[in-house]
Amino acid sequence: MNDQKEKSEAFDQADKGSIIVFAPHPDDEVIACGGTILKRRAEGYVVHICFATDGSQSHKAVLGLDVPSAQDLIRIRKVEALCAAAKLGVESALVTFVGARDTRLIDGLNQLERTISSLFSAIPDICEIFIPHERRELNADHILTGRTVLEQIVKSGINPVIYKYVVWNAEIEASFGYANRQAVPEIDETQEVCIAEDIGEYLEQKYEAFLEHKTQTTLFVPEQQRTVVPPLLLEQVRSNKFEEFWVVRQ
Repeated sequence: MNDQKEKSEAFDQADKGSIIVFAPHPDDEVIACGGTILKRRAEGYVVHICFATDGSQSHKAVLGLDVPSAQDLIRIRKVEALCAAAKLGVESALVTFVGARDTRLIDGLNQLERTISSLFSAIPDICEIFIPHERRELNADHILTGRTVLEQIVKSGINPVIYKYVVWNAEIEASFGYANRQAVPEIDETQEVCIAEDIGEYLEQKYEAFLEHKTQTTLFVPEQQRTVVPPLLLEQVRSNKFEEFWVVRQ
């Protein structure tokens, strides 16, 4: 069976509906939504994951290291993402890699737009979409991922429930010791509300999936003095029994 046929059959198997999780980088899907993905899979939903960037700059941007090379990180992080997805109950046919350059998603927006449009056309019964918050996030790749998905939702005419998450807030940015900011409009606090998804039952599985991103969670090369993901975020993923999302106020 060829890859295209496998993907087509996987797309058609939704029972209760389809969900798409959009992640700026490999590991954001677990950090922000790992427990919710596990929960939705247990409830009978089909979950798709789409990664906007290739993750190639993690060590250079955060640690100032030239190893692993960008090409090695692209290859390794793709494998890690698929292993993490499997731990979350998402088969490889339902994982999409856009491949825009890490830290420079702004240069790959046309590619991202085309991919999103194709997913919206191919996936049946899209009932929920998870995205990084286009105004509350601080990281440019995160902001642009969320903004681009929202634009494509409007163009496509679909009407899913949209859950907006925040990974890169001021505290996390400081703990990484790296900033890649982009200006955003002010937030109208009257338009949305923050909800908490109880993932306590799935917390251990979520953390196991997170640890599949070994380039980010371990001292992957001898030159490293610290992990890419800082201890603060590692501990949050390990212990937080709730995942928070911003939704439109009803």
